[in-house]
Amino acid sequence: MKAPSWVRKYLGHVWVRHGREPGRWDCWGLVLAVHKNEFGNELPGYDGRYEAVLRGTSLDQILCERDLPWARVEPGYAECGD
Repeated sequence: MKAPSWVRKYLGHVWVRHGREPGRWDCWGLVLAVHKNEFGNELPGYDGRYEAVLRGTSLDQILCERDLPWARVEPGYAECGD
């Protein structure tokens, strides 16, 4: 899959721990920004859950704490934004 042209505006920004400000993101902050700005999706921030991971809580457990409409995408059927 070829990267869409809008990807360029997200390259070269500063990584910031717990970053949620435009252009100053951590990994999940970047995912939040892309989904909101490019796809109109509001995803949960999981702020305050970072320490749980450091204490050994798995990421999948944290993601499953909220009842979100996640859907499995079968191999070969992924589209931009999945």
